[in-house]
Amino acid sequence: MRDNGELAFEFTHPLLNADQPQPAGRCVPGIEAGTVVKYAPNRSLVLYGAVDCRTSYTSPAFFTSADDNSVGEALGTGRPSGLSASRLLCLSYLPGKTELMHLKLRYAQNAIQYDADGEGNAALVVRDSMFGLCQTGISATAAAVTLSNLGMCDVHAN
Repeated sequence: MRDNGELAFEFTHPLLNADQPQPAGRCVPGIEAGTVVKYAPNRSLVLYGAVDCRTSYTSPAFFTSADDNSVGEALGTGRPSGLSASRLLCLSYLPGKTELMHLKLRYAQNAIQYDADGEGNAALVVRDSMFGLCQTGISATAAAVTLSNLGMCDVHAN
């Protein structure tokens, strides 16, 4: 974990509780179906490198507040209040096309932040996902963005 509260991975794979430090050298190649990541206030998950989203309609991945006991292990009060996480998914320096699908993102200041690799060929596709109680649903820098079949409830900007 960085001093600013971010949890950073060089890659992705069964993502664990976002407040737990990960062992050095852990290789994480994708977001697995059924993953639940819970955030303490003002925390972020920063992913560097290609992301393989292995979720499905019947088995999405959840990114939510530590106080949200509706999914995963009960960690908090069970009564989320306000915008907990700073950024649920911050995808940085990604080359080529990144496709995210079947995600449920809740209680965040910024649900998805996408920062391209700067080479001008980056693309973000987000589909078949639900956003709830977020200040900003998706923000992207230097990338073509395609959105398809998204549900948004109490998302103030996009």
